[in-house]
Amino acid sequence: VLHLDLKSANVLLDARGTAKVCDFGLAKLKREAVVRTQRIGSPMWTAPEVLEGDERTEAADTFSYGMVLFELMTRQLPYTGLSSMQVITGVITNLLPRPELPADAAALYPEDLVTLMRSCWQRSLEQRPSFEAILDVVELVTLRV
Repeated sequence: VLHLDLKSANVLLDARGTAKVCDFGLAKLKREAVVRTQRIGSPMWTAPEVLEGDERTEAADTFSYGMVLFELMTRQLPYTGLSSMQVITGVITNLLPRPELPADAAALYPEDLVTLMRSCWQRSLEQRPSFEAILDVVELVTLRV
């Protein structure tokens, strides 16, 4: 399943602290996921190709996952202070750089996790990790903590 609107507000924690993804209103099954539609999720977390109206694939959720990681690490929304239209325009034109992880926040997290977050934001879909690769990194980081 492709979520296509992955953001922190759509991730809930149960009583044991286990994350659960919710709000599957834009979701598609993977086999039908290569679709074009005018509907987009929340621009602050949305991949460039989705904002441009291109096909939606797993790579779009990978991008959004990277934004959620940024938010968890900084406790700030991506692109704080910008309107949705400013974000959409900036991301599409490639003039808006990805949010910077402050040095004090970066120092708190394993370099593997920071690198993973940044790799999720690659402009090229092919350069973004698969969710299998993401899980491998997360499991590795978890084992070391």
